[in-house]
Amino acid sequence: MHSGIGPAEHLIEMGISCKVDLPGVGGNLQDHTIVYTSYQVNDPSLPVDRFYYNHPELLTESAKQWHETKTGPLADLPVGAFALKRIDKTIQDPVWEAAKSEKQTDQSAECDPTGQWLNQPHIEFWTSEMQFFAPNFIEG
Repeated sequence: MHSGIGPAEHLIEMGISCKVDLPGVGGNLQDHTIVYTSYQVNDPSLPVDRFYYNHPELLTESAKQWHETKTGPLADLPVGAFALKRIDKTIQDPVWEAAKSEKQTDQSAECDPTGQWLNQPHIEFWTSEMQFFAPNFIEG
């Protein structure tokens, strides 16, 4: 919103000069909490990210292959299991139930106590055969 692009009323309210009145910009911002888990394997051929981190020329060649033919190791996202879960069917907590009841009495609220829409997951779980974001975190 600092760019001046967004709902004019909100920009003016925040003291930002409106350059483009574009309702909806910034209206669906959500936290995307992420927790990383890691594990170590005994087979040096796993995971496949070591292949690229230790041999940058192979990453360059794979990128070239992707750009030219849209094939090769970079054509697939290395994601295994993927699950989306909501907690409201499993949580049995009086605080949650009270917050949910309070939220539901407000007719303008179409979201749950966490701020999620009723069709949005609270938890995303997925597995990968590559390290993401921290390739040098653990050196063995």
